Amino acid sequence: MTAMIIDQQSASLDPRDPEFVQDPYPFYAELRDHCPVFHWKELGHWCFAAYDDVGALLRDRRFGRQILHLATRAELGWPEAPAHLAPFSKFEEHSLLEIEPPCTPACAG
Repeated sequence: MTAMIIDQQSASLDPRDPEFVQDPYPFYAELRDHCPVFHWKELGHWCFAAYDDVGALLRDRRFGRQILHLATRAELGWPEAPAHLAPFSKFEEHSLLEIEPPCTPACAG
């Protein structure tokens, strides 16, 4: 596997590395042991490697699939969506796969 670099807040490993693709578990084990919350440099986003952290994030209603109702693409530093994807985006706008479920009393508590 190509060099894996892990420090206290970041990790560096090409996720396209053939050895990583075949067996990512040593990398994940190293992360869980030394850096369970990290910025993956090649992917450009924060990741969580510990089971309990991931479970808590998945149950936390503050985190979800949708964010553009809270901030604009410009505020997030995102480029504008490509024009050729506009028909697809319009079609998917009301897809059940894209809509966050309503919060029930069970998820609020």
